[in-house]
Amino acid sequence: MDDYGLLDLQVAEDKLFISAEAEGYTFIYVDERYEGETAAVLLGNGKTISMDAARYKGKLFMME
Repeated sequence: MDDYGLLDLQVAEDKLFISAEAEGYTFIYVDERYEGETAAVLLGNGKTISMDAARYKGKLFMME
């Protein structure tokens, strides 16, 4: 079993979505109150990804 310990969380200015990266995975949580259809997330490698926020509101989203 892997031990991930504490993650470096990135919190949006409006505090309605949070992201973290660990072991090659990106975890994103979009609060149900987020009003946008998409969310842009800046990754640790400097790339920005856009995700379907409307689809994942209130859920934890994980990607490789």
